[in-house]
Amino acid sequence: MPRGKKKKRVVEISPPPVRGRKTRRRAISHSPVRSPISPSSPENTHSEEAEMAEQNNRNVSDYATPKLDGLQHSIRRPSIQANNFEIKPATIQLLQANGQFGGSPVEDPNNHILNFLEICDTFKHNGVSDDAIRLRLFPFSLRDKAKVWLQSLPEGSITTWKELTQQFLTKYFPPGKTAKMRNDITSFVLLDNESLYEAWERFKELLRKCPHHGLPKWLQVQTFYNGLSSEIRTSIDAAAGGALMSKPVDAAYTLLETMSSNNHQWHSDRHVHVRVAGVQDSDMFASLSSQIAVLTKEVKSLGQKVVASKDQMQRAPLGYAAALHLKCKGKMFGVRYSSGVLQRLLGMLQHLLCSSNLKNLEAKSVKKRCSTS
Repeated sequence: MPRGKKKKRVVEISPPPVRGRKTRRRAISHSPVRSPISPSSPENTHSEEAEMAEQNNRNVSDYATPKLDGLQHSIRRPSIQANNFEIKPATIQLLQANGQFGGSPVEDPNNHILNFLEICDTFKHNGVSDDAIRLRLFPFSLRDKAKVWLQSLPEGSITTWKELTQQFLTKYFPPGKTAKMRNDITSFVLLDNESLYEAWERFKELLRKCPHHGLPKWLQVQTFYNGLSSEIRTSIDAAAGGALMSKPVDAAYTLLETMSSNNHQWHSDRHVHVRVAGVQDSDMFASLSSQIAVLTKEVKSLGQKVVASKDQMQRAPLGYAAALHLKCKGKMFGVRYSSGVLQRLLGMLQHLLCSSNLKNLEAKSVKKRCSTS
């Protein structure tokens, strides 16, 4: 190498340092992340081999045996911090004695929830929420189909009391039932022999069974007023000082409540005469049938005693008719049902019976004369 020439040194320039938080985060995000245990690590391989070995060692019958892993409740009960909290057996017995809900169409789900809340509100405990108590006690208030329905819900799908009541009412108070209850309310009509108090209580019961009816107060008053009879509407208008519809809504509602309460306190059934259709008529005709049977028997007995002579046979119809008329008059006395018509019918029957018996007697007498001659 000749003198005077120096060897050039190559200097590697490193990138400038990362400054700023945003730049540092961007650099970290682009850097590859290494997991501490890779999928092919010895630990994972060992656990998989152990699981496969356990499955191979199981008997065939073990695969058909049920496990408790799938038997989970649909209600996820909140945890309780209080260690001394417990549900008394008397509380569960009270729920069962108060009436469990079975899920039949005639049962009222709203009334069941109200009764359940009344029992749950009888006791409190420090550190325990209302949801924790209600979610633990509600399954004890169900039976039969309702119990099966609650257990059939997805595991842990219910976590709050609001969710439970929403699921319960959606199941046992569907939209079709709501529409029917609203129709019963809007088509309310007074029943036969029903007092104002009974009608008002029945109307309020329909409203109570469907609390989500959505009918405003003025429409409730108007619907009830239109369903009453003309006599009751007249008395209500008189009490309202002219017309109930001209009063404010609250005043009209209060007036109906006051009048129905007064009607209940002073109601009397002395002026009401209930006539059961068909009962009096059937009793009347049964009595007449028995009287006709007695008359028929007497006519036959009288016909057998008639002397087979021409003069007596000529006088017989008058005697029979007079006797039967007196007998019919005595039997029919006091009957309060078309006495004139019934007497005419009995007279016709008497005439037919007499004619039939006389013809038989005349035939017998002629036959007897022919045999003697």
